[in-house]
Amino acid sequence: MSSNSYLHAFGTRMQNIGMFYPLFELRNLRKYDFPTDSLGVAILLFILERMLHGSKGVTIEEISDEFYDYVNRTFQKSYTEQEFRQIMTEFIHEQLMKKGELHTYRYWDYEKSQFAEQKFALLTHTEIDVQERTSKLKLTHEGLEILFKTKEMLGEIKISIKTLYLRQQIEKGVWDDALGTVRELRGLVREEAERMIELAEKIRKDVLLVHRQHELKSRLQKINDQIKRERRDFIELQDLIKQTKEEHPDQEEIVGRKMAQLERELYDVRVEHESLLDGKLNLQQLMTSNLDSLVMNMFSTKINFETEVLIPMMKQAPTLETMNKLLNPLLPITVHKSFHPGRVFEVQMFRTRQALDEPEEVIEITPEQLRESEKKEREAEEEQVKRLCGFLTLLLLPLAEKDEVELRHILRDQEPDPRFYSLLLELHQMGEIELRRSAELTGMVLEPLPRALIRVVDEHESIYRIGSFEVFSDSSNALEMPGIRGVSNFIFKRGNKKREPL
Repeated sequence: MSSNSYLHAFGTRMQNIGMFYPLFELRNLRKYDFPTDSLGVAILLFILERMLHGSKGVTIEEISDEFYDYVNRTFQKSYTEQEFRQIMTEFIHEQLMKKGELHTYRYWDYEKSQFAEQKFALLTHTEIDVQERTSKLKLTHEGLEILFKTKEMLGEIKISIKTLYLRQQIEKGVWDDALGTVRELRGLVREEAERMIELAEKIRKDVLLVHRQHELKSRLQKINDQIKRERRDFIELQDLIKQTKEEHPDQEEIVGRKMAQLERELYDVRVEHESLLDGKLNLQQLMTSNLDSLVMNMFSTKINFETEVLIPMMKQAPTLETMNKLLNPLLPITVHKSFHPGRVFEVQMFRTRQALDEPEEVIEITPEQLRESEKKEREAEEEQVKRLCGFLTLLLLPLAEKDEVELRHILRDQEPDPRFYSLLLELHQMGEIELRRSAELTGMVLEPLPRALIRVVDEHESIYRIGSFEVFSDSSNALEMPGIRGVSNFIFKRGNKKREPL
């Protein structure tokens, strides 16, 4: 081979092929009189369908009930329900789950010139009930990958592909298919959240390995690019639905209800998608704290006697002298040299403690203490509202002069309170916020943030004239805040409800 550039990432390509190996092995089964490879794919698709509709898993009984009539009718069998359930139990545990072991695919890696193995599982147990001896099955990450690769071979842009399908379905008016695609989108977003949870578990187990492999850095880079692209797709889809509703106001009642349901479910998916940003920040903080903890433990003088001393020494078959040197510091200082057997028969004295019947003390709270406690609560809440008012004034006063302001221009060289970022996330998740005075409200406002907004609007006429505003995240520009690394820049934009000056 004169040049092997075409063999780049050869192992990854073989692993993508290897995930289908267990399904092709099903073709070699002679135990059953029906196509087992197709049945295996059908079972995986049935579990995926349930997961897309919010189910945490599927029992073997549900799988058996789903395919019982079809197998008997199509392949002219006469299985009873009990017999078919036993067949499904054996087929799933022995073939799809390989009796609890991992599927192994061995291949020759032409790029590295060596044999390599890929180990994975298609299904895993969830919601295990030991007493009832029941459990549910759900797809692993590899199981989901197989099903998506049978439809499209692109891994990192699944959500973008689904949004493309959804756009075409909306434009054609195929509302039932569009609802199904939205539910698949929700499954993809939840799959991405589960990947973050798996990476967090990896960090907790071996933070040094994750750091060496630069896994977190590459994962966060992919997350940044994905979230930015997918957020744009979701916004365009919501705008498309609104535009379709405006262009066809005289739709039938059934179509109108489906469009409204589609809009609600797409909004819920977008909310779950925005929560991936919190997951990204949690991963960064977890990585930092675990690395700090690892560094601190390196200089610690504490040891685990059992794992670090006793077990290694016992593996070397130590002599009696060595054991004495080890155990003498642990034994009592004063040791009885002799013991007379006759002392066993002597009268032994036992001392008993009589419990004193003391009445239980009942703590009574006086009215003065209750009023003092309520006063402290009110003072703490008022302090929180004042702090929020300061944050909001800092953010909204520049917006009174411009239609759009970036957070990095507002802060400049300032170092805000670490709690400042939690306020930004809360404002970002609220969507478009209308600024109203207290005189315009008819009810009572109890939450600290709405109270602070109303107070700032009452105190500043220029902020009241803004009318409404919305906060957008800009992941392309990162900011540095005390205690937080890699904070996204936020953009404050005026809404459509502007007020003219009096």
